[in-house]
Amino acid sequence: MFNSRLSMRHLFFFLVVAASILEAGCCRIRQLDQPKLPDHVRGWKDEPSGNSVFINELLLKTGESQDNGEIGLRLIDVIHPPCKSLFSMEDSDPKIRLQFYSASTHQVLCETPFISGGLWTIDAIPTCNNKVGIDGLVIYKINSHDKWIHIALYRERQAFEK
Repeated sequence: MFNSRLSMRHLFFFLVVAASILEAGCCRIRQLDQPKLPDHVRGWKDEPSGNSVFINELLLKTGESQDNGEIGLRLIDVIHPPCKSLFSMEDSDPKIRLQFYSASTHQVLCETPFISGGLWTIDAIPTCNNKVGIDGLVIYKINSHDKWIHIALYRERQAFEK
């Protein structure tokens, strides 16, 4: 009887240690998976692409802002994803908070969070819809370790040509 209790304690201890190692390993893998800086960004230069015109391509670090004399964009924060369990169904992508502002008055037009990268249409963002003079944005890369993003804003060609 004594040996079986001792064996159960050893088994329990082994399982706890094994689970801890798996969880810590998950965090290390996530921390190593960071994008590299792009070699070049266009800045505030129009580039037609299909039915859209990309009005810029920017690299912003936390706290930095850039504008074209009309609209400004500021990166408020980059939030590193928390380490989640291997079995978690929750998002574990980096998050960012962007602020759009009027370049002439420096008045904040809207501030909004984004989860991960990708293509975002401005009408899908209630806090910014019809306030910033763009139709959408593309978040190419988010580096949550060094706290920078690679981003581009765009307008639909019809709206751009008016």
